[in-house]
Amino acid sequence: MQKKLVSLQVARGLAAMMVFVMHLFNMAAATTASTWAAKIAQALHYVGHIGVDIFFVLSGVVMCLVLSRAVAYGQTGRGRIAVAADFLARRAVRIYPLFWTTLIACLVLPPIPGADNALGTLLHHPASFFLFSKPAAHPVAWTLVYEVQFYCVAALLLLFGRFARKAFLIWSVLQIFLVVWSCVGLLPCWPIFDPLSLEFSLGIFVGLVSKVNFYRMECVGIVVAIGAACSASLWWGGDAIAAHSYLRVIFWGLPAAVFIASLMAYERTHALQYSFIARLGDLSYSLYMWHPIALLVPLVLLQPWNKGGSIKITLIYCMLSIALTFILSIISYRYIEKPLNGLFKLVRDRKKLAFHL
Repeated sequence: MQKKLVSLQVARGLAAMMVFVMHLFNMAAATTASTWAAKIAQALHYVGHIGVDIFFVLSGVVMCLVLSRAVAYGQTGRGRIAVAADFLARRAVRIYPLFWTTLIACLVLPPIPGADNALGTLLHHPASFFLFSKPAAHPVAWTLVYEVQFYCVAALLLLFGRFARKAFLIWSVLQIFLVVWSCVGLLPCWPIFDPLSLEFSLGIFVGLVSKVNFYRMECVGIVVAIGAACSASLWWGGDAIAAHSYLRVIFWGLPAAVFIASLMAYERTHALQYSFIARLGDLSYSLYMWHPIALLVPLVLLQPWNKGGSIKITLIYCMLSIALTFILSIISYRYIEKPLNGLFKLVRDRKKLAFHL
């Protein structure tokens, strides 16, 4: 069983919190008319968006670990198919049950700001139920569409077995051309052809480089470099970056990749403790999927007392939202994610045992 990298869990925890805190103060500012919440929301706006870029790069790093296993164990035809099928099944078990659960919550709750009616979305866009198109009913699930398409491509690369890394390098070069052709209208605007999908490739490169012996760098210096890059990008126009995903890959994706690389490098030479932030990484997917819903419930409860601009109401709203988000995330992780992942491993191990009998 492969050891869980604490550095990746730390990055997941930080990314999830960045997105959550941004949405928390955005909602507080929009619904309570609080001036101080609006100022905090403005300050955190671009920082929160970078959390998504960290998630995308992380998915690429995880894919690199799977590629390494494919090179080691997937040399035969049957082995290649088994590795690819296992990868897709594992991703499906992780993504879909929690997505469907939160989608049902969106259906029974009042409309979430920025989201359409869940039932109407499913009826008119059934592909969104399987994340083949953007599920407009769930305001943060758009990122999962990118993830699903990337995983489909990754599964095809795994079929190359011990040549999977070379296949990835070819795909990375090809993807650059596909992105350009999509931008000029020669290909459909699918997420896999979006410049943001290049961040998955950045993650795979981070994973590959992290295995090289000369890959040793001081974490403090890298953090300073990340801070300088992020500050420069925001100074030169965060709105322009947010509106053009190819600029986002350069100014936010690259710093995200360097940040994760620095954490992995630090873990190679220092023992990282499984800290609170790392444990947040365990909850990251549940926290990411549940927090839009958790932010809505306190708003409905406080509506009779929300006269606008009240510091007390804003503070109560923030505290209730934080508490409910973590309660839902812990329950979801403990009773949805962990049991399903455990069941998947049990079924897979039994199939392996039956195959060897």
